[in-house]
Amino acid sequence: MVVAVGSSTITTIGGNTSGSLDGEYFNGDGVYRKNVDRGSGRIYGYGRPGYASNWTENAVRKLPTLAKGAKADNEHVQTLRGLLLARSHPEIATVEGPFDEAVEKAVRGVQKWGKVTVDGVVGPVTWSVLLRVH
Repeated sequence: MVVAVGSSTITTIGGNTSGSLDGEYFNGDGVYRKNVDRGSGRIYGYGRPGYASNWTENAVRKLPTLAKGAKADNEHVQTLRGLLLARSHPEIATVEGPFDEAVEKAVRGVQKWGKVTVDGVVGPVTWSVLLRVH
């Protein structure tokens, strides 16, 4: 795993790997910190991209507000129905279909479970509960 990137070196921590470090050979028997030249042609470690701390909230805010009556050909209604199916709402038999009474009832159940306002409307807060980023 990459733990630091400097102007000329990359620092990694690796475990259970074979190879040499500072002139010694290791046979997968430990965890080692390694500094390598950034100009190296080899790939060293893996790192987590530096996402903004609120990227999930920003993504959820971009989702539309949905309510009973939304049409079946709306991709977001299909996504909502799929999430409800995944959250154990068998009354939603398929991802295909409109935002009908069965969907509204399932949404209200999710809202109650998530301890958010129960109104049957899927806005940013309800999307967060459905996507488990709440």
